[in-house]
Amino acid sequence: MLHEKHLLTDDGRVWLTTYVHNHSSQDYDDHGVWQPEKRPAVVIFPGGAYSFLSDREAEPVALPFLNAGFQVFILYYSLNEHSCSPAPLEDASRALAFIRAHAEEFRVREESIAVLGFSAGGHLATWIATQWNTPGLAERLGIPFGSNRPNALVSCYGLTTREMPSWSEHDDPVSAAPDTEWGQVMRDWPAEVSTVNYVGDHTPPAFLWATYEDTLVPIENTLCFAQSCRRSNVPFELHIFQTGAHGLALNADPTAYGFPHGNHPNVDQWVPLCISWLRKLFSF
Repeated sequence: MLHEKHLLTDDGRVWLTTYVHNHSSQDYDDHGVWQPEKRPAVVIFPGGAYSFLSDREAEPVALPFLNAGFQVFILYYSLNEHSCSPAPLEDASRALAFIRAHAEEFRVREESIAVLGFSAGGHLATWIATQWNTPGLAERLGIPFGSNRPNALVSCYGLTTREMPSWSEHDDPVSAAPDTEWGQVMRDWPAEVSTVNYVGDHTPPAFLWATYEDTLVPIENTLCFAQSCRRSNVPFELHIFQTGAHGLALNADPTAYGFPHGNHPNVDQWVPLCISWLRKLFSF
């Protein structure tokens, strides 16, 4: 496995970690000419309210997708005061363009790159999926137009709007908890970062999941994004699991790091369901 760290910004704040199938000199092939076939890629955006990055939503998630044959990357994107719009969108754009620029080295199919995000990372995944074509973005970053376009979107209990129609004033995290991480992030966002409003025929197919019991990022975020996909004829698969709090990641005790999972036997099925969906989409 090629496991490396690649800096994406000069100040070292943003980087990609690779989990790439690679030839080993210890392999059975003694001729030294074997190379893995090019594979689809999954780029993971961990959650953490744009103030930290959740370990549970990073490497533990990368490994089952690596095991399923994908080339996997984790993006460590801008946080805290550096996360004001459009910095995270630029980070995701740099990451996808970097992977495509090194597609031969990473043995990646350039037309088969998925973004997969959790919570705030789910927001970033929907952000790049709906606004990769923002006027001037590619030129500002010095990347080829379209090199930052994902070919598939996976959003795991992702935030998609700062104004949910079902929220009362008390429930709205901006007004109800202005000093919390979510409240600070959303108060600083411009209105256009509500990604549900930017779904169109440029948006790739989507795999969406959330839990009914999630109170931090209510399921309306996921449902409204699915509705926007439906209106724009963007194919999607949607799973709403009944039980489980926000931030379940794999819903696996060995990688829970003390997070209370409880008994949510169905939630872990999102991983094989997602892998199956991506394999069909990418003919892999």
